Amino acid sequence: MRIGLRHYASETVDWLKARLAAGDCTRTFLARELCEREGWRNAKGEPCLASARAALPKLSSAIGLPLPEARPMGAVSADSLVPAPGFPDRPLSCPLDALGEIEAVPVADAEKGLARSMMATHHPEGDAGCPGGRIRYWIRSSVHGVLGGFTVGAASWHHKARDLHIGWSQAARDANIGRVVNNDRFLLFPGVRVHGLASRALSLLADRVAGDWEGRYGVRPELAYSYVGPEHAGFSYRAAGWTCCRAPGRGPRLRVYAKALSAGWREALGRAPERVIGGGPPLEAGEDATWAETEYGRSGHSDARVRERLVRMGEAWCARPGAPLPVIFPGEAEQRAAYRQWHFLNVSVSFP
Repeated sequence: MRIGLRHYASETVDWLKARLAAGDCTRTFLARELCEREGWRNAKGEPCLASARAALPKLSSAIGLPLPEARPMGAVSADSLVPAPGFPDRPLSCPLDALGEIEAVPVADAEKGLARSMMATHHPEGDAGCPGGRIRYWIRSSVHGVLGGFTVGAASWHHKARDLHIGWSQAARDANIGRVVNNDRFLLFPGVRVHGLASRALSLLADRVAGDWEGRYGVRPELAYSYVGPEHAGFSYRAAGWTCCRAPGRGPRLRVYAKALSAGWREALGRAPERVIGGGPPLEAGEDATWAETEYGRSGHSDARVRERLVRMGEAWCARPGAPLPVIFPGEAEQRAAYRQWHFLNVSVSFP
């Protein structure tokens, strides 16, 4: 059975059916056992319990059996609470060297609520609530204390400007997306007016974020990127050595800035795993599945829309075997979509 990009062994599906039918297990037990049966562990060797818990509702829906009722999780983390507004501003105007030592310091667990409140109060887009890994930082002066902060999170799966800048293939992106991080929040207090502080803080973040991320999640990032709105010029990012990534298009839009975190970042991110003939997932499908669903539903493409489109194309080809393309796809838009699909997949496919 396939859910998203992950294929679950038939033995795992049979085990889950039996456990759900018995109704004698908690969701936490099911998630832990699912990780053990599928070898689902992160780079540090820890079971991916959060991802397994997120997959359980989809698996139970596909199986047709309900999950046990969710139980209270006990202590609530600061990241699950709504941040309280009202974090005080800090009016300050002085030369950069009057700040003393400047640091980008990871926020301690006990201070996460304060860091979220700061972003919710003063950042134009509020606090970041992106899924995946996350590290929060204070921007701290040895003389004046906290002057702002950063939030660094897991990279989004798709972003045109970033992906064009990296130049990776779809297979390389799927394999290496965990080695890219997103600086999705950067804040200096509105009252802080110190020339050069923003670029200094960005440089400090770039110097340490790869090591911090590796220490927490077991994967060392090769590249960081961030967004700058059309109302800002991006001078601080450029002064800190970040590169502006431009995507095709017109009109005001968010600009993307990227910062290499290692010398060989492009080669590391562009390295795709070798495809082994016959190494794909097994041909497992339901009794009512069509040939196209059985064959092309196993595609390893990360975009579910592409996988669904592949299945529809296979069904259209099966309905008119041997016919020319304009007959199989009579509409001009359908023909363009078919050619574009094969071009972007960059793989050879065979139809009957």
